[in-house]
Amino acid sequence: MKTQLTFSLIRFHWEDVLAFANELCTRLNLSVFRQQPNENFTPVGDDNGLFILPIKDRIWIPNSGVPAKLLPVKTKGTAGGKEWEVHGYPYEIL
Repeated sequence: MKTQLTFSLIRFHWEDVLAFANELCTRLNLSVFRQQPNENFTPVGDDNGLFILPIKDRIWIPNSGVPAKLLPVKTKGTAGGKEWEVHGYPYEIL
């Protein structure tokens, strides 16, 4: 039996948001979602799923006082017709 888990959002905190957004777009055939790329916050993906890329220590809106933190992550899936896997921090797209 194969189980499929879908997600609508995965958040990756990054020190160079634009570089990581560019890597996701290039390697997974995705695009920045409904805005211009921004060095502080850039969503990448589409209506079916987004990678949310805030800069490290960005305060979450609405002014929660909680900064974005760099935490280890391990996840895998399919996007833009390509399988992907992301590990740890620094994040590495496989």
